[in-house]
Amino acid sequence: MTGTTPNIDSARNSLFEFGFTPIVIQKPKGQRTKGVDISLTKDMLLQAFLGNYDIAVLVAGDGDFIPLVEEVKRLGRRVVVAFFEESGLNPGLRVAGDEFYPLRLNMR
Repeated sequence: MTGTTPNIDSARNSLFEFGFTPIVIQKPKGQRTKGVDISLTKDMLLQAFLGNYDIAVLVAGDGDFIPLVEEVKRLGRRVVVAFFEESGLNPGLRVAGDEFYPLRLNMR
């Protein structure tokens, strides 16, 4: 999925249908997302360790998050993975979580 405004709006609407009010982070074209990935990983691990949630919902498709999901589960938390199956979903991440929810673009 590209970061065009219609796609971002569609993703936001899809997540809203699941009961979430997402914050969508746009990166400038050509810029790597490692800073965002590391920040998300740090926050998800810290909050799991502190016992501040029981279930994490990770909206991502990158296989780099598999070790994060495994560690959060090792800490006794459930992890739900949600992503667009047709947009680069890593098959390992799909099965790493406790549950997977496919997101769909609403092309209206």
